Amino acid sequence: ITVKKIWDGAPHNAFTDLIRFDGYFYCTFREGPGHVSGPNGTIRVLRSANGKQWESVTSFTMQDLDLRDPKLSITPDNRLMVLIDGESYKDGKVATRKPYVAYLDKSVGTFTIPQLSTVDPTIAVASDWVWRVTWYNGTGYAINYQPNGIYLLKTKDGTSFENICKINVQGAPNESTIRFDKQGKMYVLIRQEKDNKLGVLAVSDPPYQQWTFHQLDRRLGGPDFFFLNDTTLCIGSRYFPDETPSGPGVFKNPKTAIMLSGLTGKIFKTKVL
Repeated sequence: ITVKKIWDGAPHNAFTDLIRFDGYFYCTFREGPGHVSGPNGTIRVLRSANGKQWESVTSFTMQDLDLRDPKLSITPDNRLMVLIDGESYKDGKVATRKPYVAYLDKSVGTFTIPQLSTVDPTIAVASDWVWRVTWYNGTGYAINYQPNGIYLLKTKDGTSFENICKINVQGAPNESTIRFDKQGKMYVLIRQEKDNKLGVLAVSDPPYQQWTFHQLDRRLGGPDFFFLNDTTLCIGSRYFPDETPSGPGVFKNPKTAIMLSGLTGKIFKTKVL
């Protein structure tokens, strides 16, 4: 495994996502003065045909908003979509979090201006962070995390999200990625920020109302994963080498790691980058 830097245009470049679309790799991330630095975060999108030479496609900036955690996906009608969290501030603190969406306009090679997406009014609050969309059989599924927990949402185009159910995970759950097996069973990899802070793998069959929960022996950050085969998950995450495998340790010196696990989240191989 080799690691090569592809961009360092801002003092802080983080929260990346990567996808392959129409013969190109697209990489997107937040640029800003620091990890949390007020309403001045912007979103950059890079493109590469070979993964070696990269060019900037666009940069999103919105007045008085901190743009964070862009996530790429391909819609059922074959459009490249980027979902962005937009945060407003009041008296130096975050006042609102709302999803924004933009699409690649292939006729001109750049993206549309981000537009505000709507969250189901039956659950919408001031802080709605819709973190990533995963498409399955023509429908997009996403986790909306709020101060009081996480909700499973669905969408047809990324511009509006309908509530399916609340997923009852304790420990301040937030960043979550959804994937599906070949039979349509949903797997959700969830980061926790309180209690033991260990990751959770939630599993549900259609219509995604009843859940089984498996606790990992690792803390997660920005988790992503895919099915390596029918019985193995390949997980990418921030990794904390000072943690203890049996419970919450001293979470210092985070790295990036690729991990292999079974379908219940039991990790059997880790490669730290």
